[in-house]
Amino acid sequence: MSGVAKRGLKLEEHGSLWSFVNVLAIESGDKDLTTFFHVANSLHRNFYGNEMKREPVEIAAVNIEQLITNRNSAS
Repeated sequence: MSGVAKRGLKLEEHGSLWSFVNVLAIESGDKDLTTFFHVANSLHRNFYGNEMKREPVEIAAVNIEQLITNRNSAS
């Protein structure tokens, strides 16, 4: 069960999602959560705007893979 579901939260707006990520980063002491979420948000925005070149997208994808891998291995 995700941290959101465990807390009975509904994240229906981007602002509430950013706030939740901030809470998780503070609670865990893991500032990378905020950094990597920012990277993920940039990729999400680029999906619609298509402004980033291939190389920055590939670098960002590596960061997101680290985020997912590190968090899943910590569970």
